[in-house]
Amino acid sequence: TRNHPYVSRVCFSDSFQGVVGANLASRDLKAKTAAIVFDSSNDYSVGLAKAFRTQFLKNGGTIPIEVQAPGGSKDFKAQLASVKAKNVDMIYMPIYYTEGALIAVQSKQLGLNKPVVGGDGLAADQVFFDVGKDAVNGYMTTDYYSPNAKEQTPAGETFIKAWEAKYQQPTHTWGAMAADAYNVIVNAMNQCSDPHDRVCVNEKIRATKDFQGVTGTLTLQNGDAIRSAVINEVKDGKLAFRTVVNP
Repeated sequence: TRNHPYVSRVCFSDSFQGVVGANLASRDLKAKTAAIVFDSSNDYSVGLAKAFRTQFLKNGGTIPIEVQAPGGSKDFKAQLASVKAKNVDMIYMPIYYTEGALIAVQSKQLGLNKPVVGGDGLAADQVFFDVGKDAVNGYMTTDYYSPNAKEQTPAGETFIKAWEAKYQQPTHTWGAMAADAYNVIVNAMNQCSDPHDRVCVNEKIRATKDFQGVTGTLTLQNGDAIRSAVINEVKDGKLAFRTVVNP
């Protein structure tokens, strides 16, 4: 969004997501030491790792080891053996679902049993659950939304009912976020005398404040979302709501 006045996003930034992961590790998991498993060739992975590293160290923790998990790789046992040897309190893993699932399986085979926290891409596809099976139970992810949260917004309740009626399957983050993005645009258009006036619509989008969406309350600041983050945890092969972290 920086230097792009016509670009806004309803998702939080990766830097915020990494900070949330670090605070979860320090405050909730009481971790003093952490390992980072990431892909240095992927901007998403690098950004999350950097934000986590900065905040975890700021919290007083130490990171005795960082290892690479390149996208497309299938054998991570050497890296995981190195992590196991450090006996860290937790592992931060800002990578995607295919490699994440393989790492979970290989970690179990090696007897590496430490709490794992990942970003929104870790459990974003059914592949993670199909490949990882019971090895991914207990894995935690930072996310934007949880259909399993006990308290839903009015828009969230309506969305869940409509989604399940149409698709006969549970809602997910991407559907909910797309709904919020669409509704932010519609809300902006409704505030303009001419809904086709691109300048007006963009101004109203970027002035969004305390918008009650499917995924929660959203405010935009210079095109960036100020919003809470959800922590989901894998239980019995499914993502289950754990807690909410406010900005």
